[in-house]
Amino acid sequence: MVLNRSYEIKQIIEFWDESHDWRWATFSADGCYLIIGVPHTLFVYKGNLEF
Repeated sequence: MVLNRSYEIKQIIEFWDESHDWRWATFSADGCYLIIGVPHTLFVYKGNLEF
């Protein structure tokens, strides 16, 4: 879940991780993309997350 400063839900991001081994997440340098990495899969989300 992505929350704003008032702790209200702004967006729910769903991804799957069948290995349950490790997870890694970061934003792009410009803040326009959220990248989630899990074994064997990379999820890239582009959004306009205005808080």
